[in-house]
Amino acid sequence: MSFRINTQNSMFFIEGTLDATTVKKFKNDLKEILELHSEITINFEKLEYVSFSGLKALIELNLFAFENKKLIKVEGKQLKEFYKIA
Repeated sequence: MSFRINTQNSMFFIEGTLDATTVKKFKNDLKEILELHSEITINFEKLEYVSFSGLKALIELNLFAFENKKLIKVEGKQLKEFYKIA
């Protein structure tokens, strides 16, 4: 499986799957983006699947952002429902 990040202004749209096979690249890509921006919005509406590895990566990225005085905003119905479960 794969994922893709599309950009529109300071909004980053994540598409595809976020699992053990894609999580390393996802984390690296998002860390690079966070180093260039003080605040980003990530939209997960077109994300098809998030595994436990993907959830862990999101938590780690949130910690990375906090430690570096950055802000990550999250949008997307699918992920909001996922967070309700978690």
